[in-house]
Amino acid sequence: MRKLAAILVLLASAGAAGAAVQASTVDVTAACANALRLDAITRKAHADVIRNVLVDAFPARGAASATRFAIDVSLVELEVTTVRGQVEIRAQVRAVVSDDQRRIVWLGTCGAKVQIPARWFRSDQLVKYQREAIDAATAQLVRPLRAELRRASDSSARRVAAS
Repeated sequence: MRKLAAILVLLASAGAAGAAVQASTVDVTAACANALRLDAITRKAHADVIRNVLVDAFPARGAASATRFAIDVSLVELEVTTVRGQVEIRAQVRAVVSDDQRRIVWLGTCGAKVQIPARWFRSDQLVKYQREAIDAATAQLVRPLRAELRRASDSSARRVAAS
């Protein structure tokens, strides 16, 4: 019974957090850092993974919204290493959030890794594993982004109300 109550509280707070962000419009752009030296097709595919995660987390709200935010996310690290009999695919994404006056309101970096026992690793599945790592790293950004957008929306609304 306590677990059910805790889950309901978490769901209620998640709903409240989502509702606070609904007053804003979020534009999402995604890219891969040049240092990764990826070909154009792979670069676009990885950027699409990032964009899809964030567009699902922050759906379009319409033009009548109070505040506009831009979220620019870059894949800055994508490595494959072998550690103690495990193949690790690590991804790191960096996000910059700016408001409608192009002021930076938040910077953040999140990462994730996928581990596969070396004996089960198949190189023809590498792209799939990379996408899983990128997806997980981007998903790690959603919670702090949501909190920051809520905070920035609130401060923007107070600024407008004061003027």
